[in-house]
Amino acid sequence: MMRLRAFLCCCVVSACWVGSAFADDRQSIQTQLQTGHGDTTKRLQEVDVFLQQSPADFDALFLKARLLEENNEMAKAEALYRKIISAHPKRPEPYNNLASLLVSNGKLSEAQALLEKAIRTHPSYATIYDNLTKIYVTMARDSYGKALQLDETSSQVSLVSLNSVSQLAPEQTTIKSNIIAKPTTIPTEKKAESIAPNVLANPKQKITPTQALQDRNEIITTLEGWAAAWSEQATDVYFIFYADDYHPPGQSRIAWKKERRVRLNKPRWIQIGLKGIDIKSLKDNEAKVELVQEYRASNYQDKTRKQFKLRQTTDGWRIVEERNLAKIN
Repeated sequence: MMRLRAFLCCCVVSACWVGSAFADDRQSIQTQLQTGHGDTTKRLQEVDVFLQQSPADFDALFLKARLLEENNEMAKAEALYRKIISAHPKRPEPYNNLASLLVSNGKLSEAQALLEKAIRTHPSYATIYDNLTKIYVTMARDSYGKALQLDETSSQVSLVSLNSVSQLAPEQTTIKSNIIAKPTTIPTEKKAESIAPNVLANPKQKITPTQALQDRNEIITTLEGWAAAWSEQATDVYFIFYADDYHPPGQSRIAWKKERRVRLNKPRWIQIGLKGIDIKSLKDNEAKVELVQEYRASNYQDKTRKQFKLRQTTDGWRIVEERNLAKIN
């Protein structure tokens, strides 16, 4: 009995030592993932040693999947992400990274479904919203180009993978995300991002030409994302592009959302095209924009000149006013 107790004590001490060593080395592994430096094979061995003691540890499994990606073992990484999702269905990170892998293989629809699940588990992830916006923009552009019989190849899209996991509980949703990433930008550096920063530009701050250009690009991308979400009939994402205080004249926000859900989902398909986006004014965190909206659906089509007012919020540029100016024949 004494020998058994001594053996069990040794096992516990060994497990604690391995866990402690892995915890100390976790930051080093994440740094390697961010910089792209280090011996990936060695890091994989270190994670495997820890997983022998704690085979269900989420952080370790997630790090192993990321290391497999860095080691160009994509099939193993994909299989491990699917295993992690099955064991931890309320964690958003593996959904996001599996979607990134699938997009690289041209599987946009499956990646879209995964990112939508990720958002439902944790609406605070900026990277996940940005990635979903990229997919919606790409899918909308592709479908719109095909409808107009344009001779264009499918837009290239690259998603951002997460290197670390959020410290918030999966059900915590106190911060909304920024959804204004450039839709076709391929990131030059992979960042470990968890939660969207709560930053609002100072309206008294002098706007430099560089900042003004950035604001214009973000406004255009916001409107493209709005049109893409509409084209994909993704109502939950569509509503994100509107400010919290938005409501059309004479109608409550609740009534407006109910009506929009019906209208967005009634046609079998919808394609929204935006042309001539003209930013009329940009000052004090507000912008006035005019554009031509081309609406095509299974049951109707038209072309309309529209005017928008957008405001820069902690969540990015959001629509605060929207009105039709004239029908175009």
